[in-house]
Amino acid sequence: MVYRLDDFTQLAVRRISRSNWVRLIALKATADFYGWTEVFPRFNDAQRVDYPEGFRPMPNKLNLRRFKAHPLVICRTDVTKQGFPVRLTNRFRVTNNAAVVDLATIAQATQIPFGWMTDKSGTRLCQEHWMTYPMPDSYCSFDKRAANY
Repeated sequence: MVYRLDDFTQLAVRRISRSNWVRLIALKATADFYGWTEVFPRFNDAQRVDYPEGFRPMPNKLNLRRFKAHPLVICRTDVTKQGFPVRLTNRFRVTNNAAVVDLATIAQATQIPFGWMTDKSGTRLCQEHWMTYPMPDSYCSFDKRAANY
């Protein structure tokens, strides 16, 4: 199946500095299924923090083949950690500036139970492992239900 650019969404996970964001890139259907669109704002909307007057540089086109981001996998079953179970795994990407805490934030923002999710090195870690990371209250400050971004 060939995907178009319109099939993907970019969500802002954390702002490091002006114009430097940790982003999650996934198919819109995948982001909706896991509930990430309910927690993280779209990247274009989050950029209003950087450019409140409305003027911002021309956005560059996202070339998915050359985009520098780490591919991650999330699986909805914990039966096996070998291979990729058919119709139970989804692939998404995070930008290179994502830390382990950012991945833990994504895992904790997942609205459905899952068996494992890979880290940037490809190690499959169970949901219980991801839930052990303490999150500061202000970390997910882009929650659409609680904050204006």
